[in-house]
Amino acid sequence: MSLVFGIIDLNETPVSEHEFNTLAQAVCARESRIISNTATNMMVGYGHHPKRNARAGIYDDGRLVVVADVRLYNTQELHSLMPFNTPIEALAQAFRKWGTDCGNHLNGEYAAVFYDREQNTAFLLRDHIGTRPLTYCLVHHRLFFSSDEFGLMRSGLIPAKLNEGKLISNLFRFKGWYDQTMFENVYKVQTGCIYSISKEQQRTHRWWRPKRLCKDQSLTYEAAVQKLRKCLLEATISRMENVRTGLHVSGGIDSCGVASIVADNTPDKSTLSAYSWSPEWVSERIDGVNELPFIEAFVKEKAVTVQYLTAEKTEVTQNAIIPEFETQHIERPVMQQAAKDGVELVFSGWGGDEAVSLSTRGVFNHLFFSLNWRTLFKYMKKTGIRAAINLFQIEVITYLIPGYIIHTYRSEYTDWSKLRLFHLRFILKHIRMFLFHKRLGFYGRGNRSDITLNLLKNGHLPDRMDSWAINAETFGFAYTYPLLDKEVLECFLQIPAAYTYADFVPRKLYRDAMKGIMPESIRLRMDKSEAIRMSNSFKLRQEGKAYLVEIFNSLTQEEHLPFCNLKNWEKLIRKPLKNGVSIKNFQEVTKLCFYLRYVKLVKKYMTDQHLTNTL
Repeated sequence: MSLVFGIIDLNETPVSEHEFNTLAQAVCARESRIISNTATNMMVGYGHHPKRNARAGIYDDGRLVVVADVRLYNTQELHSLMPFNTPIEALAQAFRKWGTDCGNHLNGEYAAVFYDREQNTAFLLRDHIGTRPLTYCLVHHRLFFSSDEFGLMRSGLIPAKLNEGKLISNLFRFKGWYDQTMFENVYKVQTGCIYSISKEQQRTHRWWRPKRLCKDQSLTYEAAVQKLRKCLLEATISRMENVRTGLHVSGGIDSCGVASIVADNTPDKSTLSAYSWSPEWVSERIDGVNELPFIEAFVKEKAVTVQYLTAEKTEVTQNAIIPEFETQHIERPVMQQAAKDGVELVFSGWGGDEAVSLSTRGVFNHLFFSLNWRTLFKYMKKTGIRAAINLFQIEVITYLIPGYIIHTYRSEYTDWSKLRLFHLRFILKHIRMFLFHKRLGFYGRGNRSDITLNLLKNGHLPDRMDSWAINAETFGFAYTYPLLDKEVLECFLQIPAAYTYADFVPRKLYRDAMKGIMPESIRLRMDKSEAIRMSNSFKLRQEGKAYLVEIFNSLTQEEHLPFCNLKNWEKLIRKPLKNGVSIKNFQEVTKLCFYLRYVKLVKKYMTDQHLTNTL
């Protein structure tokens, strides 16, 4: 990807070149190539890795200015509707033709900012799922925007103050905070939306509304399989470029499905580099399915070499406390290796679980609330009575009690012992958030499509993609996500619900669509376990505790977060881990990673003044 940035003064006051250059240098790496377009009250630009072609562009016709990081995959269709020569020009023409609804006519991965000089209005647009990040801050009618919030903060042009609500939501895994960043008054543009910002008002238009899609009841199961297969092939192949390409290969059906399509359509396999999060072996006994034989099956059939994870414990722990790397730190060693290999584009199977390869989760809920008792009985008979009772508790009971009380206060993710890590005044200050936070179930009430739509709205998909996109740019490559392609998702959401749990076999629709594409041993595996990876991740995290304790003990009193209960943090540090590798130990050490990451964030981006106000 490329990084976009700019300043637009809606009071039409001149923007100084010094301000703009300060922002440009803060957003982009020192060696980046920077291209800009400047005017009196509007200055925009983009930067990209010096050894890579830019994926961004600037368009200016005198009235409309567009700066965007963009890749479009339906250009043939767009050419039949309007003339354009470049992707950035296609965005401009689409905006002219369809206005704030232009996203509905685009299929791609993009983040764009439009400025209409006549209307003196800025428009901030993101694609349907948020594959390209975009953040902004409005200060006295002056709009600052950037691909990421950290670039804005490094510029020093915006006051930096910690967003305590975001901190709480991250620690307790509350939902509904995606548009917030770790800095107050700095926001992410919501996925599938376009924001209009003028001197008088701000508006949000949600252009992607997949809930309005209707099921195609005329489709037979076989026709649905073929339709989905066609979409998957087109989405993946349209993203391929004549560059060195990386592939995620976990041994699962999502990553291996995407990787198989790329491999089958790449004559010269030497241009492909595959990466696994799993080590090549572990010395400890593992519980669960070993994913390595599935990875090797891919290697053997597709003739693509896979590089296994080789990160050491200290390296993994260091990655976990990088302020700018918010989620899935295990990907950073892959980024480093991809950079060494000269990779420019990495294909990921991320997002399959939420849609096209949706498992049978939520089926009990769907059958119960849609009063489909006959099919529900068949499902219970297949799962067994004990499993059925458990599914009833998880997928039904939580929707029968007002306010989702059980799910809110007994969630597997909510560890209320974490409250001890904060001062009482801080807890009382945010008591409403703790008591009435958003941790609603995602199963829906009898509408099978709701589980996909709720998972897509959950925020975890764009959260990860934001973090990966920004960090990958420093290594000179971009990610792409065929399973989250707009056409693929809309195709899946129009398939009759019953086909998504056919024969009560997990992911059967996707498996049948991928027949003959991926290795059969992978396609037919019924689990998604990665026991080697999980065991290694737990082990490395536990072994990294000593390194974290050393950092914690080196902090001065002033460096600690003033709203945290230091005595209880010290107790947590002194508390010995249980024998053996376990998820409980992993969670305990993760708390310490979380704390030190925020300590580093505050030290790097904020002054003491902005923190002492929290108490």
